Order: sequence, then structure tokens, then C-alpha cells
Amino acid sequence: MQKGIFWVGLWLLPAMGMAQGVHPYVHPIEQERDSVEAKSLQQFFRKGTLFGHGRTFFMATDNVDGFQDYHALAAGMGIAYESGSLRGFQMGLSGFFNYNLFSNSIYQPDIRSGVPNRYEVGLFDVERPHEREDMDRLEDLYIKYSRQHLEVVFGKQHIRSPFINPQDGRQRPTLVEGLQVQWQAHPKLHLHGAYLYALSPRSTVRWFGIGHSIGVFPTGVNTSGQASNYAGKIPTEYVAFVGANYKPVAGLELQAWNMYVDRLMNNLLLQADYRLTLGDGALRAGAKFIAQNGLVEAGAAHDYLQPGHRARVYGARLGADLPRKFQVTLNYSHIADADRYLMPREWGRDPMFTFLPRERNEGYANVDAVSLSIKKQVNGRLMLSSGTGAYRLPAPDDAARNKYAMPSYYQINLDAFYTFGGWFEGFTGQLLYVYKTPMSTGPLNDRWVVNKVNMSLWNVVVNYQF
Repeated sequence: MQKGIFWVGLWLLPAMGMAQGVHPYVHPIEQERDSVEAKSLQQFFRKGTLFGHGRTFFMATDNVDGFQDYHALAAGMGIAYESGSLRGFQMGLSGFFNYNLFSNSIYQPDIRSGVPNRYEVGLFDVERPHEREDMDRLEDLYIKYSRQHLEVVFGKQHIRSPFINPQDGRQRPTLVEGLQVQWQAHPKLHLHGAYLYALSPRSTVRWFGIGHSIGVFPTGVNTSGQASNYAGKIPTEYVAFVGANYKPVAGLELQAWNMYVDRLMNNLLLQADYRLTLGDGALRAGAKFIAQNGLVEAGAAHDYLQPGHRARVYGARLGADLPRKFQVTLNYSHIADADRYLMPREWGRDPMFTFLPRERNEGYANVDAVSLSIKKQVNGRLMLSSGTGAYRLPAPDDAARNKYAMPSYYQINLDAFYTFGGWFEGFTGQLLYVYKTPMSTGPLNDRWVVNKVNMSLWNVVVNYQF
């Protein structure tokens, strides 16, 4: 049955589009708008704006026969407030509470393999999987200064960058605490900088110091094949990064980002994207390079990465914007056969061109990935999308190159996103179907299969913003 769905999905690709972050959720407090200028402290608070956000998320995993299936329904509500502006200063805060309306035994591992639930538990609090009601989190609490082309935000806040981002594929996003600065230095140049000292990963309700946020999610194995022991042991106190987006000529955008992780690693990302307009359509091309260097000294009391760590990632993209709002993109990523490319999964999704929701290529070395993405904007309300990819990974038992014992696999995503109007204005709905199958036709260890391949994943999400 699952095999049939997979091949039907391949035939549907020309009528669908890429499920690759084409409609990321934007928190109401992040949306651009004109703030009301206050003339007193009282007006500063009274002229603020109150927002609401409701989110319901149903997720179900259908594993191959003989293994445990899972399902869960989460529902929650959040309130956000941002004050008026007083000489450029504003303050904002938001919170969200979440409930497990129903689920099967998502906190119990699969009986046959001993593998724990991977997806549904992330709708709630991964630290307390049995909890059904007491899941609330203070999300935003910040002071912001805005003046012309400069914005400075200090406190608890949302963030969007290549390495740290909301990764909104569960009920709540990843949040950070610290200082962020954005400056439109020139019409062609946008600068971004941050100093962060705390983080609240998605699928949690607590705030962690930067080092302790690494290892909240499953940690895989070290390069010797033993269970990793770095959770709670990484001494990192802060993350600092700078980024620049430069558009020297029409159609060309250059990006450079450098993220320094205290006493752990440094990550450099360079990216170029070009769009050539041709009549009613356009051609697209892109290239990406990531250089990761470890900063861990010999004798460190954790095994996240080894002294002298070096990982390199390369990416390329070709695509076209076609008439009738079709977009087609062919993507390629390569992780060099050196050290494993590592990025805390608690911090965000992969910045790779070949990323497809619900799976990642973090934690591996010697990887080749290809994906085809197609997007169709049917009308002003409906977007249909899909992506299919082939991901050649090292052998699952090659611990030096494969942190999570994931086999090479094919993946297909089929996605529909709808924006409601009229009486239901403010509602959006999404249906995402994911199927993964192994490249190998031979037998696989049970622990390499459950929640990884030969599985379907269903996602139904309804958001309401007011």
C-alpha cells in the first residue's frame, strides 16, 4: 500500500510543488506593520496591539507492518502584545499554552525494536512526554528600538537565520534570548548580527543556557559507535553571528554568514542566488558552501565533536519560474568525506538546498543528495506543492560518518496549503504527506527502519490568527 502511494506521488509531481518551506509560519508579533507613536508612557501601553494565535496539529506515523504506529492531536492558544512606539522604543511579550487532546502511547518505545517515538512526541514537551495539560511557555519578552533602517531587539524573541531558526514543523517554534541587530545599511546591503545566551527549542517549554540546549533531542552515537554522552556537558555560554545580504545588480543576491559557538565550533556559510527574467518566466541558479571548524580542545568532557573537527558542505541549484505560477527547482547537496557535519537539531532546520520537511542530513559525512521541487500557486488562496529526493548516506553502522544510523533513502512530500477568507479570514490549513523508503532492497536492522524508512507521516495543521 505504501509503495503504491509513493509511486502515485511521483506521477503527481507535475501538478504539485515543493514542500520546502514555501509557506513558513510567521508569528503575529513578527509581522511588519506601522507602530503608533506615543506621546506619554500611558499612551506607550494603550496604543499597543494585541494579537492571538490558535494552532491545532494532527500527526500520525504509519510504520511498516510489525512495528508500532503512532498518532496525536495537539491544540493550543497564544496571546502576543506589542506596545506603541515612544521615541523609537517598543516592548513586546507573548505566551502560548498547549494541550494533548488525544494520542496513543507516544511515550512508549516500539515493542519489537525498542526505538522511541520520533515525531508525535515533538508536538508537546519532549522532556515530559506523559504530560497532557501543563505545557505553557513564555515566548517573547523584549525591548525593541527602531529608527529608519535600524532595528535592535533585546530579550526573548523569534529568530530567522540559516543556522538558528523557528523550524516550525511542530506545535511551537524555537526561540532565543539575547541581542539581535538588523541594519539596512544601503538599499542593496542588509546586515544582521546577534549575541545569544539562552534558547528554548521547539517541542519544549523550558529555557536553556546555550550549552545545555544541545542534547535535549536524541543524541545518536559518537564516532566510536557508543551512545553520545554530551547532553548537559557542553560548556558553551553564548553564540554570536553576523550576516550580510548584498544585491549588487538586478537578479543577483549574495549572502555571507559566520556563526561562532563559544568553545565548540565556527560555521561559515556563503551563498549566491541569481534570477534571470525571461518574458513571463525566469531562470534561477544558486550555489552554497558551508565550512565548519571545531573549537574543542583535547580532553574535553563531552564527545559532541573531536579536536581538529572539519566538515564541508557544497550545494547547487537550477530552476525555472514558468507561466501559470509554476516553479521547478533541481537541487544538489554534498557533504564531504571528512568529519560529520554537525548542527544542534534543537536550533533549527538544515540550511541545505535539498532539505525536505520531516528529515535532515545533519550528523553525516560523505553524503550526496538530489531533490526535485515543483510549486504551483493555484489561485490567491490555494498552493499545491511537493518535493522528491534521493539521499545517499554512509552505511548505518558506519558510526564515524553516520551519527543517527539512518539508511540511504528516497523521500516524497505532497503538500497543500490553503488561506481562508470571508467569515473564516485568519484561518489557514495545511495537509502534508511524507513517505520515505530505503534505497537498499536487502534486509535492514529493525532500528534502522522504525520511524525512519518504509513509513508514511501524515500532518494536518490549522492556524488561526487574530
